[in-house]
Amino acid sequence: MFIIAMGKCLELYSKHYPNIFRDGRRVEVEEAVSDIDDIIDSLLKIKDIERLPLGEVDEVTRLYCSYVVGLHEFFSYDELHKRLSKGGIDIDIFLKEILIEKVGDKVRILKPYERRSYIEDKIRKKRELLTIDKVHLLYCLYSEGKPIRKYLEVYGGKDVKRVAQLIHMKTGDEIYSKIAGIMVKIPEKRHKQITLEGFAGEPS
Repeated sequence: MFIIAMGKCLELYSKHYPNIFRDGRRVEVEEAVSDIDDIIDSLLKIKDIERLPLGEVDEVTRLYCSYVVGLHEFFSYDELHKRLSKGGIDIDIFLKEILIEKVGDKVRILKPYERRSYIEDKIRKKRELLTIDKVHLLYCLYSEGKPIRKYLEVYGGKDVKRVAQLIHMKTGDEIYSKIAGIMVKIPEKRHKQITLEGFAGEPS
């Protein structure tokens, strides 16, 4: 979607160049590409947010799924800060919830298991969980082979399903599809390896 939209915008830009002005000065290609990038990015974020209706999914989770999910593990702090600022969002909200961490001039997306102790601490302190907290906790439990059906009764819900579906769509991680209920199946327990002696009925 991004590439198609960018191509169409640049086609229109090329058609009218050099007669493209802003505040009396010509808009050069680098500035045009940057502006088009921001516009398309905002439109795509709106589509993500529309999939997570306000009232069902908390604002932090909505913004995290729109601005962070699907990015490479390491990305520019300044670039994310710029995009969030244009949307009127403070990057500190993601740092505070241990969703990302700053590493030099880069930002790293934290894995669900890296957030687990923080989420469990919230539970112990009876603090309200974000939808993404519930999804990440279920992700950890599923990864450990635990029967998440039981946990879905406590932490599941329409908000969890919607968020898990969107993250699966953006990342391709199949565990999120299981959480979303697309195919809830507990991974089979790994059987103890049988030795040749054991197979033959001899003591190993």
